[in-house]
Order: sequence, then C-alpha cells, then structure tokens
Amino acid sequence: MKTVSLGSLLGLTWSASLRGWMVDVAGDESAFTWTGTFLCLLLPGALVGGLLAEPSTCNGRAGSPGGSRLRRSSSASVPSRSPERSDT
Repeated sequence: MKTVSLGSLLGLTWSASLRGWMVDVAGDESAFTWTGTFLCLLLPGALVGGLLAEPSTCNGRAGSPGGSRLRRSSSASVPSRSPERSDT
C-alpha cells in the first residue's frame, strides 16, 4: 500500500509539472479551469502513477505469476555468450 501511495504522489507531481509546462508553452492563451486541471489532468496522473506502482507490490509475494514471468522474459531476451567461443 505504501508503494501505491508513493506512485500516486509521484504521478500527481509529474502531472502538475506537466500542467506548469503547458502554461509556459501556451503563454497568455492558456485557459485555466478547475475541472480541466483537476479532473482531466491531475487525477489521471495520480491514478496512473498508482497503477504503475501496483505491480511492484506483488513481486515480494511468493508465487506471484507476474514477477516470475517478467524475470523469465527479461533474462531470455538477453543473448548469452559462451566463454569457449571466440569471435576472432
């Protein structure tokens, strides 16, 4: 639960910084509405941050299918090089 809360907080800060950057890019033509800022930008940023952090809470549990599948796929995608083989 701590990890999801931290992910939500990081997603919120990322989306708030994105909103600030949008104001800088648009300049004086930027229109500010509470609905647009909070419901359409900050809330989705916090939700996505929490959703991205959620799988990391499952990796510590025994028998979690997601964590072991990710480890298998990442190790299988790296080609191994045998020490006996020489490319020269």
